[in-house]
Amino acid sequence: MKQRPSLPAAIAAWQCAEAGLHDAAARFALAAAEASVLRSAMHEANVSLELCAREVGGVSRRHPDRAELALGLLELQGVVATALEGEGSESARRVYSRAMQLLQKQASAVRVKHFPVYWGWWFTAPNILT
Repeated sequence: MKQRPSLPAAIAAWQCAEAGLHDAAARFALAAAEASVLRSAMHEANVSLELCAREVGGVSRRHPDRAELALGLLELQGVVATALEGEGSESARRVYSRAMQLLQKQASAVRVKHFPVYWGWWFTAPNILT
């Protein structure tokens, strides 16, 4: 049996967003953004991250995966902001600062999983004391 190629994540994200499936749209948008980052297509990644941000905003605060989606979003937003605007940019520092605030409220296992947030926060700090 011949398999058909899967639907591109960016298209699936848009379709889920149009259908009001916020959590699925956010997941697909994150996947699309990550694929773009891996190709160094940062502007394209930013478009997917903007969609993801809107969709995460539509996910209920009580949804069990909301924090994980938000952390994934912030993690990739930090990478993209650093690539587009520079490691010392206000935008990159702001993203990583928000990610750190959210991460500090999470269980140890979640904090370990999102170690790149700590690295990004350190990497974008204006000096070692901040």
